[in-house]
Amino acid sequence: MSLQDIFKTDLIDINIEVDNEPDLFAYAAKKLLAKGLVKPGYAAALTKREKEFPTGLMTKNFNIAIPHADPENVNAPFIYILRLTKPIVVEQMADREKIKVKDVFILGIKDGRKQVDVLAALMNLFVNDAFAQDFLAATTAQEISASVTKHLQVD
Repeated sequence: MSLQDIFKTDLIDINIEVDNEPDLFAYAAKKLLAKGLVKPGYAAALTKREKEFPTGLMTKNFNIAIPHADPENVNAPFIYILRLTKPIVVEQMADREKIKVKDVFILGIKDGRKQVDVLAALMNLFVNDAFAQDFLAATTAQEISASVTKHLQVD
């Protein structure tokens, strides 16, 4: 499984209006459940995991969140990208400091052994200046897809 295999253009949503992390998780879980990618209770599983291990990330180019639930909550692997209309507050992974994010990559990892590889590949993507420039300039799902596909380096 490569990131190219689990990255799909139909799992990119822009201009999403949510007020907070629970709203975001409910919105995402509803869509992912409708596509058969997650099990019922996925929003609660995201919330539980995020409380234990926050996934906000402040990079030099932009802040991002990469929430994910434990593999038993996932039916098929995916990366779901959401761009919010306004930032929400999340906790940063390293120190639990509050940061604001508008861009979210929700990960559905079926094989827990692959999680570290997927996270490492995404971290490399997020700190890539050329990716950040393309990604932040993107205003449509197609442009976001093109920016990710162009810069994703995974075996």
